[in-house]
Amino acid sequence: GVNFPVGRLGRFLRRGQYCPRVGASAPVFMAAAIEYVVGELLDAAAEIASTSNKKRIIPRHLQLAVGRDEEMAKVLSNCCVYGGGVTPNIHPDLQKKAKAKGKKAAAGAASDQ
Repeated sequence: GVNFPVGRLGRFLRRGQYCPRVGASAPVFMAAAIEYVVGELLDAAAEIASTSNKKRIIPRHLQLAVGRDEEMAKVLSNCCVYGGGVTPNIHPDLQKKAKAKGKKAAAGAASDQ
């Protein structure tokens, strides 16, 4: 798995001057939270890579993993994955119109007979 150094994160928190004081458990919690998010992202990207018969995770797999997970997409909505391409997406209004035309055409063909 992925491990994040608690001491280093604590040092970054203290030197970054995000707040005047940093508790002892703050870097531990931060390391655990980052480890969980990165683990989820890598797990989803590995699943996408295996479905495309690849052994390595490339930026495209990360981009697709972020796009598939709704919560991850909200968190990373302002982030750009370099080399990830675009997430395939069709606007829902466009899908409804295409389905409606198909139903009307099928109903019209049935009434003609």
